[in-house]
Amino acid sequence: MSLIDEAISRGWDVSFSGDVTVPFGRDMLKSIRRVPAEVTPDGLAEAATKIGADVVHVDHYGLIGDYRASLNDAGILLSSMEDTEYGRRAADLVVDPSPSAAASYRPDDGSDRILRGASFVPLRQSVRRVAASRHVGGDQPDHSASVRIVVMLGGTDALNATAEIMRVVIESGLSAVCSVIVDRARWSSLPSSTHDVKFVLHEPSAAAIELFHSADFAVSAAGTSLWELLCMGVPTALIQLVDNQRDNYQFVASRGLVVGLGPITDVSVTEEARGRLVRTLGTDLRPRVEAAQRGQLLVDGLGSERIVSAWESMLQPKACYDVRDVSEGDASLLFDWRNDAMVRAASRETRPLEWTSHHSWVLRAMEDPDRHLLLVTKNDSPVATVRFDLAGPPIDAWEVSIVVAPSLRGQGLGSDVLAAAEEYLRHLPHRTTAIYAAMRRENHASASLFRAAGYEAQENDGTSPLLSMRKLI
Repeated sequence: MSLIDEAISRGWDVSFSGDVTVPFGRDMLKSIRRVPAEVTPDGLAEAATKIGADVVHVDHYGLIGDYRASLNDAGILLSSMEDTEYGRRAADLVVDPSPSAAASYRPDDGSDRILRGASFVPLRQSVRRVAASRHVGGDQPDHSASVRIVVMLGGTDALNATAEIMRVVIESGLSAVCSVIVDRARWSSLPSSTHDVKFVLHEPSAAAIELFHSADFAVSAAGTSLWELLCMGVPTALIQLVDNQRDNYQFVASRGLVVGLGPITDVSVTEEARGRLVRTLGTDLRPRVEAAQRGQLLVDGLGSERIVSAWESMLQPKACYDVRDVSEGDASLLFDWRNDAMVRAASRETRPLEWTSHHSWVLRAMEDPDRHLLLVTKNDSPVATVRFDLAGPPIDAWEVSIVVAPSLRGQGLGSDVLAAAEEYLRHLPHRTTAIYAAMRRENHASASLFRAAGYEAQENDGTSPLLSMRKLI
């Protein structure tokens, strides 16, 4: 729904296809045109063609088949949401907003652009409004002032974990007003209010987000609501309800951004988790407030804007070659290219890369003002990476290196890739007026490429195994 809201606010005509089982989800979508579609690649392409779609965004774990090929054949782009390996498929744009996934290797499946990490968590505009206006408390809870707690473990709460958490709140001895968001069908099985704890039951709805405006604490599952709570800065205790929440649960719990209660066992919370939650509620909440504020730095709430901007970018007319800065989502692709045997043989460092160190290097490179790590695309498909490193005296130039996609080697792309990257560099602040290239002397193909681009060989004493070439910008 967050992507629908963002797209509509920018003037997109949005339609929806699929089944929504949660009542409040149906309510949120009731004003959106529904398009029936056969759940096959050709069926979806046919339905999208009938309404003149430019982009189809798929958020479904179970669809099997080459949806991209069918949609592309109809002139339609595919945007696909995945959660690590869940829902993974080749697409023109892949979005995996899981922070834990951003640091993991993703095998190349031919997808053109991959957006990974918390910067791309799509959140509703209402979440961002609450985040902007929220006042977070943090005083020592006591029996003279009711602590405001919100419990939200998913719309249907199939494991009935809500009742378990409500009993733990009663056991804590707190004076509390506890808002509980759960399907009405569960209400009869929930504990009643006590002298110290008042339970207020709410059905899941779009408006329920307003309950967090003044909440002191929340108990949630490690699904989509986790990112909403981090964005809003709500101190939170977290439960892992299902297996596909494991990575995100471990990511935030290990960093102290939430109180980790662990996975639920059958339909009960472990005794250790019960004790941890009771202790947390019964002590000073200020450390939890500080942790929640760190969570806000992780999830800024602008993911929907970034995703829709990527759709718009894909639809813009482009030159044959386009150049952009590398993102974290490109790390796996660069890893595969750089580890190709022929690429390593032509490099100064010939040993295979190790993923963890490579991922860390990409993150550092993205932040380094003395380095430009670029991805070159041709008709939106990645074809090469170019790196410019600022070398000080006596070189005093941007040192350039190029890696062409191994599958495209020998097709004569190098000269066009280099020209596109040089043009990109010219529009950046000029910290030096030259470009410098160094290659193994036996690498005649690279020497010919740079010579044809106007680079001139530099004299040396002949003992260096490297050939140096230079060109003025």
